[in-house]
Amino acid sequence: MAQTTLLIKTFFCYILFTSVIACQNNGNNNNMEKSYGWRAMSSAPPGYPIGVYSGGFISKDGFLVSLYGPIVSDEHWGEAYSGLDYGGTIPHRLEVTWISFAEDCEYEISADLDYQKIEQYFEEGTLNRNAYGDIIPDKYDQIVAGFAPGGVVSVWVSDGGANVREVGHYQGKKVHIPREETENLEPSEKNWFSSEYRKEIMQRPAAVPLEIQEKNKNKPIPYGLWDRYRNRYHWKPVFTLPEGAELYDVSFTYLNGQTSDLLYPDVSTLPEEYKESNVLPRFAGIQYTTKEGVNKVGVITFDEEEIMKKFEQFSPEDTLKLEFRINRAETMVVAYLEGKGKLIGINDDTKARVKTTKNTFKRK
Repeated sequence: MAQTTLLIKTFFCYILFTSVIACQNNGNNNNMEKSYGWRAMSSAPPGYPIGVYSGGFISKDGFLVSLYGPIVSDEHWGEAYSGLDYGGTIPHRLEVTWISFAEDCEYEISADLDYQKIEQYFEEGTLNRNAYGDIIPDKYDQIVAGFAPGGVVSVWVSDGGANVREVGHYQGKKVHIPREETENLEPSEKNWFSSEYRKEIMQRPAAVPLEIQEKNKNKPIPYGLWDRYRNRYHWKPVFTLPEGAELYDVSFTYLNGQTSDLLYPDVSTLPEEYKESNVLPRFAGIQYTTKEGVNKVGVITFDEEEIMKKFEQFSPEDTLKLEFRINRAETMVVAYLEGKGKLIGINDDTKARVKTTKNTFKRK
């Protein structure tokens, strides 16, 4: 009898133990974060190279996805470069120390990321058009940190370029890295902390293209510009094509580093970002087919100061239209800003042209 009682007690203890373990495992599984697989990238404004000395994206459990390395750009703010490290789960923090060569100083940022916003974009994914003209689901697979003069930091998610969304904007602070800490670094990295070397970097065409060096010559660093890029207005695009022409896809690059595509046949149905307010465009590529069946693309690159000043004539609450008009000769794109009874051209310093393309516009 005693032996039977012992067996029963042992059996119930076993059941209780396995139940506890099962509950713990279930709890651990519920707490596990989803792994997406993404690449850590960096960005710097053209003409303002930096070097990431330490740090990067930090996961919830403290895992570092490094952003270490030099960063130069001859493209626009938000263009992703220097991606060497990969992550799995979505990062929760950004902790970076970097050198600003143009300012001859060091900065650091320690900030919480908008984990929910990043997760939302990763879950939703994107739509892109493949080489056969089909619209296919795609995914965000890059997280980009951009570092601008004044300690300004922006963070974007990207699918490789066609769709880029800002998910954070932060302010870093100036710091001084003790030179005894850098004394034993490798020469290639130790040079970053030499004022003479920093000046030399600013004169290298590989770091700052000659065109940008000439443009910035004797001009102060435009502090505040990268915050100004983020100003939003209630505008929507309108496309006026030659008679009989049919609109296809439209691509935008924005001042704050974002990009987006309006894909045929949904190009006439504007996405959410135009229903409320949006940042201003830097570039637009407008694909269309003429009535003769020739595929063309109109491209317009705005002078950033011109388009900002034209929009600044209105308040962010005004309802505006930004019209892209292909001229009758189909040689260029002209842009007009319309609102409050005004029609304002944005063409003084803007570069625009129309060209024939061999791309096949597949309409279904």
